[in-house]
Amino acid sequence: MPGRLEDCLREVFVNVLSSVFNYSEQEVEELFKAQKLKLTKTPDSRYGDYGLALHALLHKRGISREAWSEVGAEIVKRILTSEFKDKCFIERAEFVNGYVNVYVDYKKILDYLLEEISR
Repeated sequence: MPGRLEDCLREVFVNVLSSVFNYSEQEVEELFKAQKLKLTKTPDSRYGDYGLALHALLHKRGISREAWSEVGAEIVKRILTSEFKDKCFIERAEFVNGYVNVYVDYKKILDYLLEEISR
């Protein structure tokens, strides 16, 4: 696992959001730098381990509230079918009320670390 888990997850979101919203990866990076997008640990594990609020991006693109779930489903699908799923130890992802919540498979992280240590 190269670098920190948060960096890996951010890379996932930059990749996926740029393709879903038709932005360049640099434009999505700028949204993170400007704090318009911010990956955070969730306050409750029932909502995943990390979450990303997409409200600003959804509004900026003029996506109606009724279409949010469709866009969210596409984001989740792309996360779970990307090479990042295994790279970032993503167990599952969900879209709820404008948030993408990611669940991390900590057992796989532990297995990976144990394997690396035993080399």
